[in-house]
Amino acid sequence: MQGFLLGIVLFCVGFFSRKEDASFFKTAIKVEGRVTACRPKTIYNRSSRRYEQVYYPIVTYTYNDETLEVTDSEYSPYKPLMGQRRQVGINPQNPRDVRVYSGEGELWSWIFMLAGIILVLSGGAISIMRFLLPAP
Repeated sequence: MQGFLLGIVLFCVGFFSRKEDASFFKTAIKVEGRVTACRPKTIYNRSSRRYEQVYYPIVTYTYNDETLEVTDSEYSPYKPLMGQRRQVGINPQNPRDVRVYSGEGELWSWIFMLAGIILVLSGGAISIMRFLLPAP
């Protein structure tokens, strides 16, 4: 039963995350940006129980003849390649709402949804088997 509920939660997290990003980029003004710098940050990695340095890419783009920059919300343990192209989405109703398109973020949404489906199906199958087969 817990696997079934966890599966529903994982699927919902992935689905709504994917839906929000898709709706933003569907209506956003898309411009090309380039990685021009990175912002280092030290984070605590619970699995390895140590502090690690990660890097947030800073993407420079031009909008309305003005050069602007945005810090990507996705980080990496590796320094980003300077000059790398990134797609930037700008909310037409609020030009301060700017996001860098991340295929990695979309991938994680799909992974959460797939894991949720697997847990729901396996949890449901286990529940049905318990119901159909009497306990010894």
